[in-house]
Amino acid sequence: MNRIGAIRRTWPSFVLYVAILCVGLYFAYQKTTSASKIGKKSSSALESQNVANADVAATPELSQQAPESAVSPIIRALRTTRASFQTLSHRVVRQLPHDENAFTQGFTILNGRLYESTGMTSDLRDENIETAEVRRRVQLPSQYFGEGNCVVGDRLYWITWKNKICFVYNVHDFELVRQHHYDTEGKRYLHCLISSGWGLTFDGTNIIMSDGSPTLYFRDPETFQVVKTVTVTDPSNGGHVRNLNELEFVDGCT
Repeated sequence: MNRIGAIRRTWPSFVLYVAILCVGLYFAYQKTTSASKIGKKSSSALESQNVANADVAATPELSQQAPESAVSPIIRALRTTRASFQTLSHRVVRQLPHDENAFTQGFTILNGRLYESTGMTSDLRDENIETAEVRRRVQLPSQYFGEGNCVVGDRLYWITWKNKICFVYNVHDFELVRQHHYDTEGKRYLHCLISSGWGLTFDGTNIIMSDGSPTLYFRDPETFQVVKTVTVTDPSNGGHVRNLNELEFVDGCT
């Protein structure tokens, strides 16, 4: 009986040890078998760009050393993908006042108004973009953590972090119109163990949503059902791009 009691006391620790070992082996396997990953992930954007530039510079040498038919299909795919990348630039044109205590999770600028959604306090604000004066505000109950928002017509969509609920408001008076329940694939990733809501934007047809994984979800504004998904990848940095968060749709680009 003493031996059985000892086993009962120690088996949870043994299971935890095995689980940690399996996770470690999984990541070790991913690291050694990923053909497109070159070195370790860069710790800064500059280092990442240097790796990308080095890869691009090295690619033509391969075509000089061997005929195109002998070049690896992976290399050919990387050439095609990198050639399609579009680099966007930006410049600061104005600085506007803003509540520094707001835990901003999403915003939409429309007709001179700033519709800002926050976490922590989880409130939705209709603000004068020039003065930061709050004209209207609505707050979620304490069990919700507010995330991104977007406007479609006269409807404002506001998602929650882990409650799987999207609240839909009339953009003019913040009256609640309906709620949508949703699910995502974020639970497939270790850093995002349950279905989450992070960012929202609107492309003129569908609402685009992120959940912290490499997947973007295109949703029907009427039903909030998924129409299609897109997986975001970066061949120069080892594959899938995780932690996708705040989204904006500008000139056809998300």
